[in-house]
Amino acid sequence: MRFILVVFIGFNVFVGFSQVVEIINYSKEKVHARGIACAKNKLLLACNDGYLYAHDLIKRQSVVLNPIEGARELRDVAFTNSHLITMQSGDEALIIQTDWEGKSNTAFYLRTSNNEELKNVFLDGIAIEKKLGFLMGDPIDGYFTLYYSTNAGIDWKPCQGKIKAFNGEAGFAASGSTVQIYDGVFYFVSGGLKSRIHISKNKGKTWESFEIPFESKESAGAFSLAIKDKQNMLVVGGDYTKATSQEKNCFFTADGGKSWQTCTVPPTGYRSCVIYTDGIYYACGTNGMDYSEDNGLTWKNLNDFNTFSMAFDTQFIYASSLNGKVIKLKKVK
Repeated sequence: MRFILVVFIGFNVFVGFSQVVEIINYSKEKVHARGIACAKNKLLLACNDGYLYAHDLIKRQSVVLNPIEGARELRDVAFTNSHLITMQSGDEALIIQTDWEGKSNTAFYLRTSNNEELKNVFLDGIAIEKKLGFLMGDPIDGYFTLYYSTNAGIDWKPCQGKIKAFNGEAGFAASGSTVQIYDGVFYFVSGGLKSRIHISKNKGKTWESFEIPFESKESAGAFSLAIKDKQNMLVVGGDYTKATSQEKNCFFTADGGKSWQTCTVPPTGYRSCVIYTDGIYYACGTNGMDYSEDNGLTWKNLNDFNTFSMAFDTQFIYASSLNGKVIKLKKVK
C-alpha cells in the first residue's frame, strides 16, 4: 500500500486509499510496547524499558506512570477503574500496580502455595475482567505457571488446577494477548513444539485443552487469541522468523476451541496480535496489518507497518510500533 506523507506539528498523518493513519509519538526514546490498552481517553503502553507510558489522546501528551527503580522489560498491561497492572517478563516476574495518575506504585513478586516468592518465571500475559484476574507464565518443572485474582489483581493465588506442558511447549509474550478472560472463563494459548488452547470455567480449578494445528517448531505456534463469543474464537501466529510467510498463521473455531479451521485467504505474514471489535478481526505483525470481515475466513491487507500489539476505542485501532510510536487507524467500518 502506498502512502502520501503529510507532516503536521506534533504528529504525522499518512493517507492511503480510504485509510487514514496517524503516527502518535509517545516517547523520543527507542522503545516499543508489547502491551497496549485503551481506556479513559488514554493509551497505556507497557514498554521494553520497564516503564508504563500513558498517552492522553485529547491533550496529545505522554507521561511515565510507574518509575519503579530496577524495573525491566514489561510485556502486558491491564486496567480497572481504580488502578493499572503491568507485568515484567524475563528473568524476574515482577508485578507493578499503579494508580491512573502515577502517584502510587507498588511492585511485588508472585508467591507460591508455600508463600515463597516466585521470581524466576517468564510471564506471558495478564487479563482482568471486573474483579476477576488471570495470569499465565511459562512452565516450571513441566507445568504452566497459572495464577488468579478475585480482587482485580491486587492479590494473586496459584490456580488449583495444573496443566502439564508438552516438551517444547510454552507461551509467547509477543503482545500480551495469549491470555484472556471472557464472561468469567479463563483462556490461554500456547505454542512452540505444541500449540493448544486451554480453558477453565471455574477460576483455574480444572482445565480443558485442545490442540491447534500450527507448525511444530520452537519459533512457531499460537501467539495471540481473540474471542468473539464462547463458541467463536480466532488465533494468529506462525513463525516469527519468517515474517512474510502465510503458512499456518491463522486458525478459527466455531465450537469453543474443540476443532480449528484454516483460512481461505490468510493474513499476509506472521502475526503477533489479533483483536475483535465491531464484527471485524484485526491482526498485526512484523510486515503489516490485516483485517477480516468474515470471521477469519479471508483477510485483506491494511498496511506494511512493523507492529506488535493492538487496542481500540469506539472509532480507532491503535497498534504499537518501533521507536516510541503508535499507529492510529480508523476502523474499517
